Amino acid sequence: MSELALDKMYESTTYRVQSPDGTMFVIIADDESGKPIHIQINIGKSGAAVGAWSHGLARLMTIMLTNGFGINDLIRELSETTTSKLVTTSDGMIPIRSGIDAVCVALMMYRKDKFRGLLETLNGGEPEEEYRGPTLG
Repeated sequence: MSELALDKMYESTTYRVQSPDGTMFVIIADDESGKPIHIQINIGKSGAAVGAWSHGLARLMTIMLTNGFGINDLIRELSETTTSKLVTTSDGMIPIRSGIDAVCVALMMYRKDKFRGLLETLNGGEPEEEYRGPTLG
């Protein structure tokens, strides 16, 4: 159903995100066309309860991906699930208020990386300067 074929190689990316529950690693595997098809979540030293919810969440997200939902759908449905605990990203810019919020941050990082890859392809392999919006003046 949501298991990857064991006889195939998949391109995957791992995102490391701090969460109120500990350091989280979100692994996103793509099929041959670059479409995300599998998500795995590991939280180091978090205990069995947090490990169980993260495994269950990853399985549900994988099922959603294989049934026509996209990364934006996952972000929209999961964002703003918060607790009373708070950490921020390593640059201090993004507040993370739950483990599920941390998963959303990883999904947004994945989406940003995919967009950058698309821009590089459209530019003939040249990296695109980061777009910072319009300037005033």
